[in-house]
Amino acid sequence: MRKKKIKSKVVIFLLIIIVIVYIFAYCNARSEFNRGEVVIYEKGDTVEYGGLEYKFSAKIYTLEELMDEYGDYIKQLDYGKSEKVFILVKKQYKRIAQSDGKERRTTSYMVTSKYWGVGVEPDMQDYIQPEEYIREEELEVGESSWGYQVFSIAKCNHAKSVWNNVYNAKVYFEMPDYEGSEYLRKVELIN
Repeated sequence: MRKKKIKSKVVIFLLIIIVIVYIFAYCNARSEFNRGEVVIYEKGDTVEYGGLEYKFSAKIYTLEELMDEYGDYIKQLDYGKSEKVFILVKKQYKRIAQSDGKERRTTSYMVTSKYWGVGVEPDMQDYIQPEEYIREEELEVGESSWGYQVFSIAKCNHAKSVWNNVYNAKVYFEMPDYEGSEYLRKVELIN
């Protein structure tokens, strides 16, 4: 009986040591991890990023509203079988410094909210670009342009409560920084 008590005390002692070592290792690893800083901009702010100045605006559309504004062909570009809403982001930008070639492509930009995720709609985006659209990478210093990015939120990917509140969500446009994403720029778009 006495041997069993000693064995159980040894096992408990070893478990406590293992938990303490695990907590120490976890804390040590977390202290080494670069969490990065999040810089939040308000709606309408000018954001300097990669040698360009940006201004963003956005609106949420149903497919029908998007078709009313950009034509019926837009329906053929929607490949989803689920009901969707679309976030149309208008980007206005001006090159203020020479490019160093390290810019991230605009496809690394993402629209986010607390509760839902988005998909990118490149075909729609290409279809609705204005004639005077110049890609950010092609701008010379002093030149400016504007264009759209289109994102979709599919009903099938979200809980009913999230879907019912999609128009009330606070929406951000995220711009990761270059060197390992030391920080993240989040520009408020909607609400």
